[in-house]
Amino acid sequence: MKKIFRATWPYLLLFVLSIALFHNAPSFDYVNWDDDLYVKRNPCVQSPEKCNMEKQLITPYLGYPAPLTIASYRVETLFGGPNAVTSHVLNVALHTLIVLILFGLLNATTQDLFLSLLGAILFLVHPINAEVVGWASDRKELLCTLLSLLSVAAYQGYGHGLRGLGLSMGLWLLAVAAKPVALLLFAAYVALDVIHSRIDWKRGMFYIVATLIVVADVMVSMHFEAHMGAIKAHPGLMGRLREILISAFVHTKVLLWPMVHMPKYLEPPHPAWWKLVVGAIAIIVAIVLSFRSAIQKRGSALWWLAALMLYIPVSGIIPLSRRFSDSYCYPPLVFGVAGLTLAVSTAPRRIHVYAAILAGLAIFAWGAMTSRELDKWQNGVSLWSVVYHAYPDSPQVCRNLGNAFISKRKPEPGQAVKVYEQCIATMGDRQFFLKNLGIAFILDHKPAQAINVLREFLKRHPGDRTAEKYLRIARGLLLQGPPVHP
Repeated sequence: MKKIFRATWPYLLLFVLSIALFHNAPSFDYVNWDDDLYVKRNPCVQSPEKCNMEKQLITPYLGYPAPLTIASYRVETLFGGPNAVTSHVLNVALHTLIVLILFGLLNATTQDLFLSLLGAILFLVHPINAEVVGWASDRKELLCTLLSLLSVAAYQGYGHGLRGLGLSMGLWLLAVAAKPVALLLFAAYVALDVIHSRIDWKRGMFYIVATLIVVADVMVSMHFEAHMGAIKAHPGLMGRLREILISAFVHTKVLLWPMVHMPKYLEPPHPAWWKLVVGAIAIIVAIVLSFRSAIQKRGSALWWLAALMLYIPVSGIIPLSRRFSDSYCYPPLVFGVAGLTLAVSTAPRRIHVYAAILAGLAIFAWGAMTSRELDKWQNGVSLWSVVYHAYPDSPQVCRNLGNAFISKRKPEPGQAVKVYEQCIATMGDRQFFLKNLGIAFILDHKPAQAINVLREFLKRHPGDRTAEKYLRIARGLLLQGPPVHP
């Protein structure tokens, strides 16, 4: 019994800490930021029999292939879902599982239980996890990270043999099916195989096939992302470099100093030159650290290289409109923490003491921050209220806040009307809000006001099907008269 306890108590501790930190996540509602697209109104989830094979495998409505992620929402039907409860419960379970696997790998590699436990807890409580766990649509990050972690573990343990490499590449392919951010992960295996002189024609065939998969996936993703408007106009060479550097700065700040932590997706206005310098330094350090450890054949090399390869797709090289999302740092963070833990494990003992003190301080600070950040994901109103406070001049954010009152479990269309009217009064872009205002008036049982607003909108936007649909609804409600309450 004592042997069992000694072997399992770290896992029990991590499990309890994870549940304690994220215990309120299952009570959260869906938010009006992609949750409709991924789960709530996704026909491939709600009525999969009506979804053709192309939509199930390529998922063009997401902008990139993520069939495994969508399949995970369908799995929730086994537990009475999919609904907000099952979606968030599964997110918490996946994050907890990743933490447990991370600890097991670190402990097996370093043979230092205390240091491995510190590394796992450090990752467990990092504030970016609030978005990943609290946002139902971020299942893709969790699945991709879990499968990438298993792929790297398979390569580390068995990758010297052909069967082990096949297992690792199979898990890599599943990670790509969860989210294409894992596309370049196999390049870490290629680099280490070259350094360790393990490349032969059989292993080379694995990598050639993987390269073809990457090319095909990138082409499909770029096509659908461009169609959805998620790809920004080409900024030119210097503009692209600037975007890469500012992305590196934002993500470095998110990872190392997440004290001002909030959902964000807007373009930072004219970043200062020193931020670009910091971004450049972060990129250089990451590249040098990864390849130097690989050349010196250190145990941390695989993990540093994996973190780098998982970051490249969201680094700004591809001009995604939402590349500043905090959750983009989740997969690189897992492998970065593992690389750091392994690097510290080979350092002198006095470094262990300093690292333990710093990790302890970070754990307490980040744990408190994560608990506070998690509350912002309770529903769309709590989320967009925070974002609106940070971006009070953004019409899109203001409209999203109004929409959040409509999409709540218990809709508050009256509050939505107030938000839209305030947006119009403060920002002046009346046409941008009119259609939403008209819909809110209908839901608030004010069809006459809705008709006036929707007519005004259609004068500037004739033929808008959504506006015409709700105009017909408003006219029908007006003919019926006010609702009778018993």
